[in-house]
Amino acid sequence: MTETNTDTLVTIVGGGVHGVHLAVRLLQADLIDVCELQILDPTGLLESFRRKCRQCGMVEFRSPFVHHVGTDPFSLRDFARERGREDELRSTTVGAERPTASLFFDHAEWLCDQYGIESTLLDARATDIKNNQGNVEIETTQGCISSQWCLLAVGHGRSFTYPEWARELVSTEPVTHVWEPTFDPNTIDETSTVGIVGGGITAAQLATMLTQPGRDIVLFARSPFRVETLEASTDWMHFSGITEKLHSRPPASRAREELVAEARYDGTMPPYVFRRLQRALKQEQIELESLSKNPVDRFYHIRGRLHSCSPSTKPKDRE
Repeated sequence: MTETNTDTLVTIVGGGVHGVHLAVRLLQADLIDVCELQILDPTGLLESFRRKCRQCGMVEFRSPFVHHVGTDPFSLRDFARERGREDELRSTTVGAERPTASLFFDHAEWLCDQYGIESTLLDARATDIKNNQGNVEIETTQGCISSQWCLLAVGHGRSFTYPEWARELVSTEPVTHVWEPTFDPNTIDETSTVGIVGGGITAAQLATMLTQPGRDIVLFARSPFRVETLEASTDWMHFSGITEKLHSRPPASRAREELVAEARYDGTMPPYVFRRLQRALKQEQIELESLSKNPVDRFYHIRGRLHSCSPSTKPKDRE
């Protein structure tokens, strides 16, 4: 183990939405001082999430404005109103209005500036965590950190899955995953034929973003599109529901993980994305095909269930 070079009261592993929210909550409640906090993230605060939004063309969020990195549910809404940016709160018939991505990130940066959270960031990745006489020793790519508390706020850790057929092609063909850090949709040639494998919100957003004259977009899917306004039932949009459902299972248990997985509307897309996809299909900007047809220049695999429908098929719109 390398020599310990930093001592903190609290170390948060992960500088994404959950990591930043934890930092805001701790600092706002005066549970710690900013000098007692360290956040580990090799990409920067919220940068991984910001990059994913760019990669799949997500310009507005599916979640309501009460979902943000602060502690006051109405903080993002008030932030928009005070700056004359109410037009960046998109209407919906289920729950509160939805923010644009730019509004969400500007609000998050404003909160980070308020509490000096940027100063706590260490450009490092955690590689090992051990208990050492009441403290936690965190081995990182920048050395070892000794901390009284370690809070894990990590995402999938770039552990997205390639299907078996794609793994065999990655080394020889222009095949990539949409969440690969190196994937940049702006590098796709204007006259390329682009194949997108997937049928949920990410696939639909990416397909509609890439449409332009001279470029052929082929969407490969194999089940009917499913439309849901939110990521899960509205029962999960309130903390009381989370307490009742999630906290009835043991902490950090497989039972909790399975409960969340069952509650999520994986592989779905919200009505506004589906309408955008329908327009592109009707205008023949996107072609819908089965997985076995049409050779293409590029494949972008979207993790999740694969869905398909004819352009004339319209699932029940729940918005």
